[in-house]
Amino acid sequence: MESSLILAGLRNAAGAALYVALVVTVMQAIGRSASQAEAWLQISAFLMLFVLSALVEALFVLGQPVWMFLHGQRAEALKLLGYTVGALIVATGLAILVAFM
Repeated sequence: MESSLILAGLRNAAGAALYVALVVTVMQAIGRSASQAEAWLQISAFLMLFVLSALVEALFVLGQPVWMFLHGQRAEALKLLGYTVGALIVATGLAILVAFM
């Protein structure tokens, strides 16, 4: 059970990291080809993407642990959340190291 929780945490963190990479790729492509749209429209689009991204990331990080917690698997849910957050911390650290080296 422990190894499956670790793998689930890694899967959740990988999904979150891939989603971030996808959003960055799309934003860069839009930035290169964007015309001079109204400033309020650009800001609105950014804020809507921010809200949507918060929802998607919350589902990746909290979705399965909350479901497990509500179905009585409290200890496993907290472990899974810890593994997911730990994997995200490692992924963030690696991204920062790669970006600034």
